[in-house]
Amino acid sequence: MQIPVGLLGKITYRFVFFAIEHDTRKVHLLGITEHPTGEWILNALRSATADGMPLAERTYFIHDNDGKYPRKRLQQFFTDRGMQSVPTVPYTPDMNAYAERFVRSFHDECADHIIFMNDAMLEHAVTTYFQHYNTERPYQGIGN
Repeated sequence: MQIPVGLLGKITYRFVFFAIEHDTRKVHLLGITEHPTGEWILNALRSATADGMPLAERTYFIHDNDGKYPRKRLQQFFTDRGMQSVPTVPYTPDMNAYAERFVRSFHDECADHIIFMNDAMLEHAVTTYFQHYNTERPYQGIGN
């Protein structure tokens, strides 16, 4: 998801890369950057799927069909780890409905109410909201 940072003529956008577990709906922050590249995305995924990390035991990775994802390298990355990459079809948000709903919740409950002046402010708000979403916010994934 993209979040604006700055004020007036100095607004730039940050890319917040996250993963959501479909069975528990637990959200994991994989990174925040201004310029997402294929290598940056692969490094974030390497960190999140390393042994002992929360996403290490997952078998599928559903992701947008975006140009940010290096398709061949991403397929090879997941094949090497015994996982399967599942890109969504363009203009079908229902293919990844939990992630789409999470992005809407984040904007409605957090980002639309704050003007982020710098990266530290954005990172604090994102990590705080993710913690709130995973532990306190009532939804079906944690038994309402």
